[in-house]
Amino acid sequence: MRKEKLIIQILRNLATLIADEAATNPQFAERLEGVLAEVSSNKKPDKPQKPMAVEELPDPFVEAKARTPDEFELWLRDLDIPILKALIRKHDLDSSKKWQKWRESEKFAKLIADQIQARMQRGASFMRSEA
Repeated sequence: MRKEKLIIQILRNLATLIADEAATNPQFAERLEGVLAEVSSNKKPDKPQKPMAVEELPDPFVEAKARTPDEFELWLRDLDIPILKALIRKHDLDSSKKWQKWRESEKFAKLIADQIQARMQRGASFMRSEA
């Protein structure tokens, strides 16, 4: 904790020094403005988050039946994260809500694939074999 406060103090002093130099040196101020403009232009514009319509979501049960478990998980990884989140919400695949903190599509895909397979297997022991 002490090191963090020291680093914060150093950064504040550095920012003050840069601001003072920019105020007295116009050439430095122009160069600083160019660097800051370059950094701000690299920022991606925020996309408006619109909720997925339930009708637009793919049916994970149909896709799981049509593919092997590994292919199904790979297919899920290719979907966008908002779609994966909407699938989890729609089918209530994680009641603990641990998925809400995740950012990687691999974690979402693994959770959805495991839960869909478990739900499809739930009644499989009572089904008659087609032999």
